[in-house]
Amino acid sequence: KNLKSFWGYFLSNHSKHYLMHIKNNQHHLSKALSAVINNCDTDLKWTLVHKSSFEGNGKCGLSDLYCINPLNGVVLVNGFPPHQLHQSIVKHNIYRRVFGGNNLEVLLENGVFETTRPVCGCFYCFY
Repeated sequence: KNLKSFWGYFLSNHSKHYLMHIKNNQHHLSKALSAVINNCDTDLKWTLVHKSSFEGNGKCGLSDLYCINPLNGVVLVNGFPPHQLHQSIVKHNIYRRVFGGNNLEVLLENGVFETTRPVCGCFYCFY
């Protein structure tokens, strides 16, 4: 609880400097995005929007528009957060045989759910 209070105090008093540092060192945003999207370009161009969110354009794996708010950790891909698969897929016998009890993180791309990271070296699509 004390750490959370300290972090809130720090950000409320230093957020301007923090955001300026990130704006001048945009590679940190691409690194943060690559933690969510595996095959992400490291040289995306980022623009500060909405006071604390950065928007990046580029071909970074599965989509073209990325938004990151470094103050709260929110990552959006084409305006949406990454999703997990629906339970009807996860509970299917074939899915369970291949992936066990894992619910893979996916993005909805053109009506198809695609994994955000490779599983055993492969990306998977679910219809």
